Order: sequence, then structure tokens, then C-alpha cells
Amino acid sequence: MSRLPILTGLELIKILEKVGFKIIRQKGSHVFLKNQDNRQARRLSYGCWQ
Repeated sequence: MSRLPILTGLELIKILEKVGFKIIRQKGSHVFLKNQDNRQARRLSYGCWQ
């Protein structure tokens, strides 16, 4: 089994945006994303990514 790459929060957000998720809001270090058909929302804590 191959290992998964280690991603930063920012890298993961960029990947999710490429597959159709949009950032709908942010509160502190938590980013809330929705997909294009608005059925799923995800919360991602990205911490200190800059």
C-alpha cells in the first residue's frame, strides 16, 4: 500500500476547489466548504498555513 502525501491545509483547500468545492465562510482557522450541488458542507481546520 502506498503512502498518502502530507498536505497543508491550504493545499487541501486548493485541491477541493479544483474538484468543485467553494469556500462559503471562515471562522478563525475553520473553513466551511460546499460542493456545487449544495448538498454537502465540510469543515476544515487548516491551522497556521501561511
